[in-house]
Amino acid sequence: MIINPLQEDCPYPFKDLSAGGLAFKLAQALIGKGAFEFLDLAALSCICDIAPLVGENRILTTFGLDQISSRHNTGFKNLCEVAGLKRQKLLASDLAFVLGPRINAMGRLSTPDKAFRLLTTHSPGEARELAQLLHQENQARQREDRQLLKQALQVVEREVHFNRDKVIVVSGDGWHEGVMGIVANRLVDRFGRPAIVITFDGAEGKGSGRSVKGFHLFESLSYCESTLEQFGGHELAAGFTIRKEKFQAFRIKLNEYAQKVAPEVFFRSVDIDFEVGLDTLDSKVLREIQFLEPFGSGNRRPVFLTRGLRTKGMLKPMASGKPRWLVTDGTQTFDAVWASRDQTVHFPESERYQMVYAPRLTHWDGIESVVLDVKDVKAES
Repeated sequence: MIINPLQEDCPYPFKDLSAGGLAFKLAQALIGKGAFEFLDLAALSCICDIAPLVGENRILTTFGLDQISSRHNTGFKNLCEVAGLKRQKLLASDLAFVLGPRINAMGRLSTPDKAFRLLTTHSPGEARELAQLLHQENQARQREDRQLLKQALQVVEREVHFNRDKVIVVSGDGWHEGVMGIVANRLVDRFGRPAIVITFDGAEGKGSGRSVKGFHLFESLSYCESTLEQFGGHELAAGFTIRKEKFQAFRIKLNEYAQKVAPEVFFRSVDIDFEVGLDTLDSKVLREIQFLEPFGSGNRRPVFLTRGLRTKGMLKPMASGKPRWLVTDGTQTFDAVWASRDQTVHFPESERYQMVYAPRLTHWDGIESVVLDVKDVKAES
């Protein structure tokens, strides 16, 4: 039996289900309302597989987040505690950047069995032990991530010619396959172009790719089918296997496909919803924005532009190395975090600049504050 809504003769109206969402629909067909207990797993799959949060995915994610927030699942409950997630109602970003990476870390660096046990155990003691183990494994994954990103950036500097290459393709021997997708996503964030990361073990290679809006990654791999062993994925994320002798042919053919895509797709751009002053960003406005949750692929957080900003002081970088500083327009001062840059980024307090960002509310030790997730910064003349 094959269950795939992307089959040409499949009449099912929604085509963007994640693998977990598809499994949920099968369970729903088999056991009816009994499948609702798996909504938390369907939501986790939708978000971590970067499925577009529209249509049925939006419904599955909304109700799945409610289920995880109830802390009825012993594994999720303990993982939230270990990760320091104290807010009662969890957000999609909590699954994408906090819980999801910890669950995925086991499969990336070793075996997913322990993550499976965490999500299925009813023993609080076992759940606490497994949650702590996943947390530690995620810290190891972060170290591996930073090391591989450094190596990938060196390859980009050495081999990628941006006037020629529309798509970034980098490879290395013995790179850890468990973090390739994360590193590909980092490259997309930094350069604004689709990125493919490939690791070779002898003659065999495995690749992971992430893309930008307007460049359909799965369709591009279909175009390169003759150079690949196997491949799968969707518009924004994909994976494949490849023989080493086909690497250069793959890179050439992929960029050949990219030449047929509109040139503006490969220019870094940010869609801005409103231009505002920082005094607009009070708690009431940001709580109203939260009604648009869940945010993610296909339903991004609103993005604002503010001019005439200056730095009030640099703060200690986050544990991941992301730069963090205080930014002010003279009326309000907020924390700013630039996830796609490293701690070498610095803005002198004497310079004024424009900033594009997505604001969010954060809570720490009972204190509510506003954080600006930076998308881009441009100096003012």
